[in-house]
Amino acid sequence: MQVVALDLDRVLFDTNRYFVLLRKRLSDVNLDFDEVAKKSANLGRKDLTTMVKVVSEEVGMEVAENLFFKKVKQFWKGGVAEIFNSLREKFDKIFVVTVGDGYQSRKISGLDVDNIFVVDSDDRKIQVVCALHEKYPNLIFVDDKLSVVKALSKKGIRSYQALWFLDEAHKKEKFDKHLNKARELLGL
Repeated sequence: MQVVALDLDRVLFDTNRYFVLLRKRLSDVNLDFDEVAKKSANLGRKDLTTMVKVVSEEVGMEVAENLFFKKVKQFWKGGVAEIFNSLREKFDKIFVVTVGDGYQSRKISGLDVDNIFVVDSDDRKIQVVCALHEKYPNLIFVDDKLSVVKALSKKGIRSYQALWFLDEAHKKEKFDKHLNKARELLGL
């Protein structure tokens, strides 16, 4: 059985471009992205649930959700989400394992994943991937984060670093097993 588990941000979804657009959208309603992020920092991350809540206090929940999630499918371009139908043909099971909160799954709404695991830390992500690997020994895991890929590889899990949405600075220290383009997944 062919099984793949994918991180969401910077694998399925172009998070960097998303934040550029979000910065503009917030500015259009006289809100500063950095201030919103600062108010909503949760464990050093930009927690979407808290960010939406902070923004909703200023503009209302409906407007806030539109600012964050209107037309987000444009950020699939170049990532795994763009080739998802081909991936679905290749793999029997497709899982998403991501650090975030309840809003994370809205970024990939419409993709036919078998399950999405939204966890609160990279350590928890590693635990979930290890549990998936116990059930599916042929599991392939793809993440943009070098430390996560290294940790899982050391545990004997076939892991690859996704480079397609990383900036040049983050590409300098890449894992030996890396993928430059999402389409390379189809050849594994």
